[in-house]
Amino acid sequence: MVSGNSLLDIFTDVSGALMNAPDLAAGDLFGSNMANVFILGIIDLVNRQKRVGQQAAFEHALSAGLALFLTGLGSMLLLLLYIFGMCVVFRQEG
Repeated sequence: MVSGNSLLDIFTDVSGALMNAPDLAAGDLFGSNMANVFILGIIDLVNRQKRVGQQAAFEHALSAGLALFLTGLGSMLLLLLYIFGMCVVFRQEG
């Protein structure tokens, strides 16, 4: 089931792709994922007696783990590409 919040993200990502603005689509995708994980972390900190992660069904925990893994993988790939690009730029200047 798609929530209202997810629908906004889908429309933003599709619009970014159609407008040839991949930075808008990628920024929305990574930003919304990290914001959602941050909100879950805050809920876990505030509600110490009943931890959200412990009450979630296994399928939800698996889905959250996959989302964290893919976000981390994407962030690392962007970081490596940035470092590679900066090395190329510095070599061209020298």
